[in-house]
Amino acid sequence: MPSNTVSEWVRYARNNIESAIREMDRHCNPRLRPYEIILYNCHQSVEKIMKAYLLSQTGTFPKDHDIRLLRKLCAKLDGDFNKKEC
Repeated sequence: MPSNTVSEWVRYARNNIESAIREMDRHCNPRLRPYEIILYNCHQSVEKIMKAYLLSQTGTFPKDHDIRLLRKLCAKLDGDFNKKEC
């Protein structure tokens, strides 16, 4: 994913969350839902939106998949990332 624009990262995040929603909607029976795929896409979406935020604020982001690290970096720029709702 060789992108350096905020809008592209936001689009990637949106695509991941939409994929997760589609998988949830495809399976009416919760026992048949592929939760590992759904959760993977949710994780990817959160990661990418935080990277978009960091890119928008600092012009860069770490090449890391650790959501906790990304949240800490975001929180240094905006304390709202420390709220439990985030």
